[in-house]
Amino acid sequence: MNVTSESCGEVTVSFKKVKGASGYDIRYSSDENGTYKTIAITKNISYTHSFTSGSTGYYKVRAYRTVKGKKVYSAYSAVVFYTVKDNTFGSYTVTVRLPCSTDGSKTATCTDCGYVNTVAMSATGEHSYVYTVLSEATCTQNGSAAKVCSVCGKTKDETVLEATGHSYVSATTAPTCTEQGYTTYTCSVCGDSYVSDYTDVIAHNMSDEIVSAENGTHYTYCTNDGCDYCEYSDCEYVYSVVTASTETEDGTEYTHLYYTCSACGEAVETDTCRINMTNLTSDDLTALEGVAKLSTSGYKLTLTATKYIDNFELSGEAENITVSVDAYDDADIKLAGLSITNNDTANNDDCIRINNKCTDTDDTGEAIVPTVSVTANNGMENNLTVTASGGKGIQCETKLELKGHGTLNINTVSTSVNPRAKLDIKNITLNITSSGNRGIDTKLDITDESGNVTDTEYSNIAFGANATVIINSYEDGIRCKNMEFEAIDTSAGDTPSVLAIVSETGDAIQLEGKKGLTMYQGYVTLTGGKSTLNNKFGLDPVLYNEDIGLTSLVKN
Repeated sequence: MNVTSESCGEVTVSFKKVKGASGYDIRYSSDENGTYKTIAITKNISYTHSFTSGSTGYYKVRAYRTVKGKKVYSAYSAVVFYTVKDNTFGSYTVTVRLPCSTDGSKTATCTDCGYVNTVAMSATGEHSYVYTVLSEATCTQNGSAAKVCSVCGKTKDETVLEATGHSYVSATTAPTCTEQGYTTYTCSVCGDSYVSDYTDVIAHNMSDEIVSAENGTHYTYCTNDGCDYCEYSDCEYVYSVVTASTETEDGTEYTHLYYTCSACGEAVETDTCRINMTNLTSDDLTALEGVAKLSTSGYKLTLTATKYIDNFELSGEAENITVSVDAYDDADIKLAGLSITNNDTANNDDCIRINNKCTDTDDTGEAIVPTVSVTANNGMENNLTVTASGGKGIQCETKLELKGHGTLNINTVSTSVNPRAKLDIKNITLNITSSGNRGIDTKLDITDESGNVTDTEYSNIAFGANATVIINSYEDGIRCKNMEFEAIDTSAGDTPSVLAIVSETGDAIQLEGKKGLTMYQGYVTLTGGKSTLNNKFGLDPVLYNEDIGLTSLVKN
């Protein structure tokens, strides 16, 4: 609501139109907390209220809507105070000359409404002079005083009142680590002020104490009063091993691996062994005794996990190293830019070898097979290179997962991936080149106590979401029992997996199971030297969604 007074004795109340309103109730009170009376019921959005010039008032308005013959009101607007515009008179004109001994009058006209105001002027006889200050002297401006006739206003003996000058009071602000010091001068009479006498900031006085902060950082702080400046640094962790109390059922003691910051002492307990494999030697893991074991055989180093620490994060470049994990429980090998080259052709060494040492059974007495995850870290390209004849990129006796939103490159002259239990591939780009054998081979020979092969088994392969697998092999691209492309959740952003295989002399895919190839969603391109899809039981692939399923099956 807006209240204005453009004419003497009139106030105009205006407000915005309310959609759907039938009219408006405008109320007025001379007291803000008094009784408000209706001065107008109108359909217009403005109203002019007339009353005595110079009067004050309080206004508020509410809209109403007529519903079935009854008025339904909105809440009142905020109260607005206003003073009615008073007459504005120019200079008075003397109608009759007015010496102090003669009656007369003077008139003035309101510049807004034209109202003429007449003031009678009575004769008073002799002038009655009173010493009067015409204008007060300030700190910077002269004033004036004179004798003024209290009847006719005649003045005489006018004098100058000299300016008094400023009376400044000073206040000093000390410098801090971030702001200069200064002195403020303020006049106690008129409030005028200025700042001068600046002094330089003082230096931070950093503490010797290093304080541990969150997210792997620490800081030192300024000890000067009122300063909250801190200097942050990333924690630099080193490995430390602490022998814990007996916690296993068989009384075996084991160790915890800590990352301890050498500066602030922040210790982070972990069940993961993070190792840079670059230029690794047998002396490098002395401090990890009990967490990981490093054994040497010629130029070959073998890293073996204990029963209680199965997780490794490996990075860097290494030659003639086999990462050997004894999987008692589910294990996780995270590859952070790892490159392993096994070029010792005499030993035929694998790059990663995972042994199933689990002796636990489920409720039915069946042996529990742990799951081992080989994870390619996000945004990093992970290279496994094997040049030894017969050496494998990954050999695993347990369930194997290849995952991690990264890239895993395997280049071998033997089988690149040799899982002995179910293989799951998801959320990864997997590039396999096998120049002398199969890309992925799940064959497992069953032997007797004498080591004679009595039977042969094959495990299954499952492709999950967001996997891209490219295989170039000399023999079969993949040999497994059954292969399944799992259904995915596209609403969660999952994309169908892609499989592209080129086999020089063998089958693109050789299936040994009765179920064969089952696809819910996925893209497959096969090129084989013998056949694209060799299903030993002669069954056709099962495609549950042909639009998204086997989109390209290239036959030679």
